[in-house]
Amino acid sequence: MNFLLKYRRPVDIKWKYRYHADVVRWAVETLGNDGRESYDFYREKNETTGMNYTEILQKGTIDADLPGSWGYVYHWLHFHHPWRHTGYFDCRYSAGNAVEARVERAIRQWRKGLNHLAVYQIGRAVHVIQDSWVPYHAALTAGRGHGEFEEWVYEHGEDFRVLRGGYYRWELIFRDTSYADYGPHRINSQTPYHWVEIGAHTSLSWFEKYLDRERFPQYKKYFSRAASQLVPGCIRCVAGFLDFCYHRLFRNK
Repeated sequence: MNFLLKYRRPVDIKWKYRYHADVVRWAVETLGNDGRESYDFYREKNETTGMNYTEILQKGTIDADLPGSWGYVYHWLHFHHPWRHTGYFDCRYSAGNAVEARVERAIRQWRKGLNHLAVYQIGRAVHVIQDSWVPYHAALTAGRGHGEFEEWVYEHGEDFRVLRGGYYRWELIFRDTSYADYGPHRINSQTPYHWVEIGAHTSLSWFEKYLDRERFPQYKKYFSRAASQLVPGCIRCVAGFLDFCYHRLFRNK
């Protein structure tokens, strides 16, 4: 597992992945500004790799999107419909299951003393959580304006950066008359699967009301408005997830 030793810092990678790495950095800064003890851990240097844990998180987050990397998460696992609990092509395994699996693997590696690999797994999960805040991932579509919206956010996302107010402990109930057959949906911050659902629930409504290119020809004019809510929500969600994972790992020494 020496792949981490050859890691090039995010400054060396193309802008598409730099945004994902930046969200990790902003989330860690949020932990510090919110006074969370997990901040000190993620800034700590790992002796095996010579990298700090924030850099390892960034590596996992980038690799999750790179076919051929050790940490690649199949792209069809980056999708999650929050009401049907399905992934791409409506398959039963979704981004929520992918996050669960990475957290479980992180715990196993942490117990073995492989701290750098445990945090790397969390980074892989973080990428999937970031994607849940993209409306098209919640709507299970690779088209209909998906690429255009993501490219716009990669270029302008920093304009909506926040560095405080992480989502740490929460319980939420979602209701939607369009999905009345599914009943009210209750989620909470103690369940790894639900860290995908909070983003998917929030972002899906943007797709259905504003951002579906096939129904709303002027969808691009809503990019800034959507990003003003989704980018801060994503950063705060990632901060909360990192804090959750920190406490989960240290309970499993």
